[in-house]
Amino acid sequence: MGGLVAIRAAGRHPERVTSLILTTAFARLDTRTELAAAVWHQLYESG
Repeated sequence: MGGLVAIRAAGRHPERVTSLILTTAFARLDTRTELAAAVWHQLYESG
């Protein structure tokens, strides 16, 4: 849940957060997120 905490902190205190790098911030993917991840993966693989 660290990613969710970081997102919430950034939303509440934007003056204190300059950037975030989020990796695997969500425990479960919904269909839309799965599709987006698949598209990005295909783009990465194709160069």
